[in-house]
Amino acid sequence: MIKKKITHQQGPIGRAFTKTKPFIAGLWKFNDTVPLEKLIILAEHWTKTNSGYFQIFIRQVGSSENGIAFIYQPKILPAIKDYQKQTSQELKEKFGNNLTGWDVAISLWIAK
Repeated sequence: MIKKKITHQQGPIGRAFTKTKPFIAGLWKFNDTVPLEKLIILAEHWTKTNSGYFQIFIRQVGSSENGIAFIYQPKILPAIKDYQKQTSQELKEKFGNNLTGWDVAISLWIAK
């Protein structure tokens, strides 16, 4: 199978997608025993104290988890490992085993 190089005009499935500026996109997942109010307060804190958050919202993840989904623009790259390490450590200290996982990536294509 021959793979084409993805450009700013062509997305991963051959349609016209736009490769964005260097953003980090992802989801921090929490056990549903963590009150939504705590996640909302945390998300609001992040948006007030860090101007890098382009978008942030709370959503259900599966049947027993909630998550904070986000798009973040770091000041410099490659910052994904620093962002992921620092934020996961902060969340582990604050929520312990109620932080159930994360999905963080630097690849982001916008369809519309």
